[in-house]
Amino acid sequence: MPATCQQTSAIDFAAFVTDAARPEWEAFRRHAQGCQSCSAEIQQWTTLEKTLRAVGQDIPATHPAEELLVQFHNRPQSLTEADRHALAQHLHECPTCGTALSLLASFDFSRIQQWVDEAQPSQGRREKKAGAFSRLIVQLADTGMRLIESHLVPPLLAVQELLTSPTPAYRPTEEPAAVNLNITTDQARITVTAVREGEQIALNLTFHDTGQTALAGQRVFLRRQGRSVFSAKTDSNGELRPPRLKPDTYEVACPGLKTTFQLEFCS
Repeated sequence: MPATCQQTSAIDFAAFVTDAARPEWEAFRRHAQGCQSCSAEIQQWTTLEKTLRAVGQDIPATHPAEELLVQFHNRPQSLTEADRHALAQHLHECPTCGTALSLLASFDFSRIQQWVDEAQPSQGRREKKAGAFSRLIVQLADTGMRLIESHLVPPLLAVQELLTSPTPAYRPTEEPAAVNLNITTDQARITVTAVREGEQIALNLTFHDTGQTALAGQRVFLRRQGRSVFSAKTDSNGELRPPRLKPDTYEVACPGLKTTFQLEFCS
């Protein structure tokens, strides 16, 4: 058996260890029972998740926030000298935080960076990613919103812009201040509703299977410039609502449906 397994770079282990009992993980659970590489990876993620959870369950004043530990490990120069000194002193005296930071230092986060490449400024990198994910481009104008481009690759099969109900101030010569997109994949139908609210965008995502049954409990990730800005599970109606967004390019990923696409809001 090879020392490493291709599954270790293809699986979202963070999602797996937090909800390993879901039916879509059944095939991987069977695989991991006989794969040393994947078993070791699961153990490392599980240890990290339990350690960070233990930190979070303590009294808030006892430990630094998880984000601050990550910042101290990855970008210490971004902290003030006083903060660096205080964190170093705390880590010297706190075994729990010391263990968490040691795990962070030993962990290969490059596997998570598969979603970050699109944020690279080079045109070549952008073109490479453009062929990897489906991309939907919504234009924002003073008069409204509309879908102006769509580039689909599997598992996305089709996208349809649905008519929106006009608002009281809406005139026939104007574009509506909202856009509704119906996306079809090989496993689901995703409805994307975006409403412009001043300089921000209110986004609503709804997931149904091909029989129009609501897909509850699906973990969805929203990323901007390679960084996670939102993650939650769909409610009983298959819906979720991220916080208000700034116009930019966002990556929407639902590992349970093996679906990822880019949603760009541009002027």
